[in-house]
Amino acid sequence: MKATSATVIFLILTISLLHSQNFRVSSPDGTIEINVKLTDRIYYNLVVDGREVMWYSPLSMTTSQGTLGDRPQVIGDKITSADDSIKTVWGSRRMVSNHYRQLELDFQGGYRLLFRAFDDGIAYRFLTELGGELLVYDEEIEYRFWENHKMINHVVDSYTTSYEKTYSRQYISDVGVDNLISLPSIIDVGEFKLAVVESDLYNYPGFYLTRKGSHNRYYLNGSFPKYPKKWEPGGHGLFNLIVEDREPFIAKTVGKRAFPWRALVVARADKDLVDSDLVYKLARPAEIETDWIQPGKVAWDWWN
Repeated sequence: MKATSATVIFLILTISLLHSQNFRVSSPDGTIEINVKLTDRIYYNLVVDGREVMWYSPLSMTTSQGTLGDRPQVIGDKITSADDSIKTVWGSRRMVSNHYRQLELDFQGGYRLLFRAFDDGIAYRFLTELGGELLVYDEEIEYRFWENHKMINHVVDSYTTSYEKTYSRQYISDVGVDNLISLPSIIDVGEFKLAVVESDLYNYPGFYLTRKGSHNRYYLNGSFPKYPKKWEPGGHGLFNLIVEDREPFIAKTVGKRAFPWRALVVARADKDLVDSDLVYKLARPAEIETDWIQPGKVAWDWWN
């Protein structure tokens, strides 16, 4: 019965995707491709070397001023590109190459979506042009796969964690609905690996991965901690703030802003995961003057 229901849902979704607006953007070298489909919702997929690695996955944001992505109406679209360099203040390179192609979709209702395709990954983000204060109740982040891929995960007990647990190897189907996976999470899709990451988080919570709904599907979902309502000092040496109650929303912010990037690193070899600058490239430029800072040495940097 469960398998039959899943099949029916799959067929309904497939038919709806056939009646859609379609947009596409590819990486500068042409090996990575994002396809966006608009029906009653917004879906996107990931194609690498001609193979659909991630099936069409939905994205949306539920706010106090409406749901972004519900019955989307495009009022403008354009593709742009960039090929420049970013000067670093630390790391293994003095200059980072920032080469990508971007699809921008402008929607009725005061919001936009940016999709960027790099030679080593993809990313997307929401931008809003709304007035006043904005409460974000939830953001839909989902990764849909055809197969039960292996993963390398840092599974934690709650949204409050020291990030010091041992990484585990598991399949997508092994991820329980009550599990939380901190980022980055590595997904082995065969010829290459994907790293789930995010960038440019300001006045917004970081997300974790989990699984929602039927275990017959190889879907991963984003999960967010709710906004703190009441907290007290606690933990070792009272260094922590222990949240005792939470609001029904995940973020309280302004209506005109850029939201964090949701990204996937595409690594054809394990060394490419370490070598990727994707998160750095997606971060906003430094907003402070750093020329006066001189390199030095420090001991016990964790304590200081």
